[in-house]
Amino acid sequence: MQKDFTYLDHAATTPVAPEAQAAMLPHFGERYGNPSSRHGLGLDALATVDAARRVLAEIAACPPGSVVFTGGGTEADVLALRGALGGGARPRHVVVSAIEHDAVLATARALERQGHRVTVVPVDRSGCADPAAFADAVGPDTAAVALMAVSNELGSVQPVAEASRRVKEKAPRAVFHVDAVQAFARLPVNFRDWPHVDTIAMSAHKIYGPKGVGALFVRDVARLEPLLTGGGQEFGLRSGTHNVPGIAGLAAAARLAWERRAADLAHYGALDRLLFAQLAERFPEAGVNGPRAALDGASPAYAADALRGGTRVPYIANLRLPGVPSEPLLNGLEGAGFYVSTGSACHSKSGALSPVLAAIGIAEAGGGNLRVSVGRSTTAADVERFVAALAALAPRLRAAARRT
Repeated sequence: MQKDFTYLDHAATTPVAPEAQAAMLPHFGERYGNPSSRHGLGLDALATVDAARRVLAEIAACPPGSVVFTGGGTEADVLALRGALGGGARPRHVVVSAIEHDAVLATARALERQGHRVTVVPVDRSGCADPAAFADAVGPDTAAVALMAVSNELGSVQPVAEASRRVKEKAPRAVFHVDAVQAFARLPVNFRDWPHVDTIAMSAHKIYGPKGVGALFVRDVARLEPLLTGGGQEFGLRSGTHNVPGIAGLAAAARLAWERRAADLAHYGALDRLLFAQLAERFPEAGVNGPRAALDGASPAYAADALRGGTRVPYIANLRLPGVPSEPLLNGLEGAGFYVSTGSACHSKSGALSPVLAAIGIAEAGGGNLRVSVGRSTTAADVERFVAALAALAPRLRAAARRT
């Protein structure tokens, strides 16, 4: 790996914050107890888990008993969907949006192969869902509905509050699930602002916490069937010995993200405005996949705008580069010292066009796509140097592609 690089792929993962590292370290050493043990060392570990649960519960506006720790966002998504359907043999109906993360889309397709019925609700050209389309899709047999809060590839903010309200009017017993991995502790992600949402997934490593740990917020734990059975940990929904260091790091990262959310959003907003100003000046042919307008964290209407959907978070931008092949562009930018991606990290390895881009009508033949996701350490100089490198590299790659 290069020693000197600029990391612009924070939607894939973030570095672990020093505060999260500090919270984790004691549990790799002298505080190594198992929370299920009844002696002092175990009770100390249990106290750490309980304290972490209270931190997350405060952010999500739910009781601590609604916080279920998982192995990450994917497990939280799968638990929500499969848990809502239960283990019965009766075929059920699942409704998901076309831009969901693979943790949801692939799970829905697996359920379909098992005999359940799946409806995929399309989105518009900007990658935003229509609440009315979700309401039209549900029926009496609908067991689970999923709409993510923020697209991990486009950054588009979805109208979760309105969609869940409409769904519950038609199918009050359906479990409405939200993948909030790219939104938690940054946008208004909680049961108070989403009164018709039943489950919310989050992941630590997207908010400067450790990999391999996350949480599912569950309005009513009795509504779900467990995926992992065993010792009955996590209210019977997720058995297995707790990842105490990871949970401690998750709580520290979440608390930090929540406390500095206004400062972070202001920073991201300034970088987003600079990015597009620089593109307009140096590389005007670049377009945007997803909404052009980004949420303004400094606006008094920020929270209402976030709940309404139809905009984009300022920390994710998916650029459209006509005629520029994606793979050579990624390699060229890495050679210039910039780490970015073409979209979801889950699809980067395969090189296949993302289903999310396909869902908004993007064809691979039309040119390259580049996801730029900034973080706390990103500077204005980083953005300016990135656009300069992009503007120098893209025309050469476009010309080479025309010759082949």
